[in-house]
Amino acid sequence: MGYDNLLLGYLKSKGIKASNTPGVLNDAVCELARGMMFALLRQIPEAQEYVKSSA
Repeated sequence: MGYDNLLLGYLKSKGIKASNTPGVLNDAVCELARGMMFALLRQIPEAQEYVKSSA
């Protein structure tokens, strides 16, 4: 579990290390995803670009 979407053979052939931290970052990932959804719903990236271009 945790490596299901990784092509381990490919990573190994390229010398890329993969690790898994089950249960450690669940809350942080959830908070980040919610924050990004709110930012998109409130059009914060567009507002930031508008403010930058107006200055």
